[in-house]
Amino acid sequence: MRRCLFLLLAVLAAQSAFGQKPEFVYDAGFEFYFDNREMDAGKEAFTRSMTINTAFLTPSVGLRIKQNARNVHQVMAGLDIIKNMGEYPVRTPAAAGSDDADRGLENTRLLREITLWYRFDLAFSKAKLTGVFGAYPRSLSQGNYSQAFWSDSLRHLDRNFDGALLQLQTSKAFFEVGCDWKGHQSEFRREEFVIFTYGEWTPKEWLTLGWAGTFHHFAGSYKYPGVVDDNLVEPFAQLNAGKMAGIQLLTMRLVLQELHSQLTVFGRPSRRAAFLEQLTELTDEFYAFAVAPEQLYEQVADVPGAAGDKLRDLALIYAAYDGKLRAGGIDRRSRVQKLRDKMEDSRYLDGKDVYFDGFSYFNRTEEDVIETILRRASSVTVTLLGEKGNDELFRNAVRQRERLVRMARRAGVPCEIVYLTHAPD
Repeated sequence: MRRCLFLLLAVLAAQSAFGQKPEFVYDAGFEFYFDNREMDAGKEAFTRSMTINTAFLTPSVGLRIKQNARNVHQVMAGLDIIKNMGEYPVRTPAAAGSDDADRGLENTRLLREITLWYRFDLAFSKAKLTGVFGAYPRSLSQGNYSQAFWSDSLRHLDRNFDGALLQLQTSKAFFEVGCDWKGHQSEFRREEFVIFTYGEWTPKEWLTLGWAGTFHHFAGSYKYPGVVDDNLVEPFAQLNAGKMAGIQLLTMRLVLQELHSQLTVFGRPSRRAAFLEQLTELTDEFYAFAVAPEQLYEQVADVPGAAGDKLRDLALIYAAYDGKLRAGGIDRRSRVQKLRDKMEDSRYLDGKDVYFDGFSYFNRTEEDVIETILRRASSVTVTLLGEKGNDELFRNAVRQRERLVRMARRAGVPCEIVYLTHAPD
């Protein structure tokens, strides 16, 4: 009861101090991990062969308070629910007293850990500082650490850090340092902690310099003293060439760098071409279906939780990306988008016969082009794959045909459907 009262007083104090009402936030993650490892096939491995087959569910809830437009505070609590597939108590006499006979394997010990953490985000004019304190998910660390620091199995089975994490993001650099307090020294418990750090700096568009490192402290207990420390450092240099030469990817990267202090989920711009390609492909989908940036933001403005944060970030990115593609009087959008916007003023198609062949469907932008052509051309012919009387098998083509018929009606032109069949040999 005292803890609940303390939490209530803390929330009320924060509301009074910041002048803002706390916002309820929630998140949930699910992951399935499978890995078959034949490590001792050569009889030289230091671990046994094994199969990791595990499902993870990680729900969390909390409160977020926006102190002002640049400062955000958040308190979260979560659960780690982990199920190792195939684990059950063995009831044979030989297994009695062993871990394999533990009744807790009957799905009664799926709750592995409770997470409790506080996070702040402070946005400055040219940088963003993030701090996390408590027992927090490993996923909040954004450093690209190799398996020399943490094996992939450890990343999945030890999913949380106990300690603190600080991150600094600028338009050209990212740095983080964190601590994972793994053991508090006692009579029999060993003292253990890991300090980890990662940084990268991009002085030029084509060059990234950085490092990853850990300091591992492993001491004995009170009863069995002794200390062992080890350090690992991995410096790196990366040439950002190849796919990064594309104007769209360069534009998207510039957008992320300029918006990083305003973004919640995508605040750290990735240097990876694959991530930038995913964002540009997503904006291409928005363009294809005629979703304007302001329309997207209006639709996602009130979506709650982590999903809302991600969608609002995407809306901001899309708006800035669209603005840069049109900046300086130069239109760098796709040819289809520019064709749709310019066709109305052109007389090129007047009186011509136009044919569309090889399409299974048309997106919204392409349909806008066709509708303009219907009003200007002498005739328009579209071929679609289908069979008379077999609408179920060719459902997508039938739906596209129906949309084309409606477009012709809106354009005020006659429409005829013709079925073409092969003559028998």
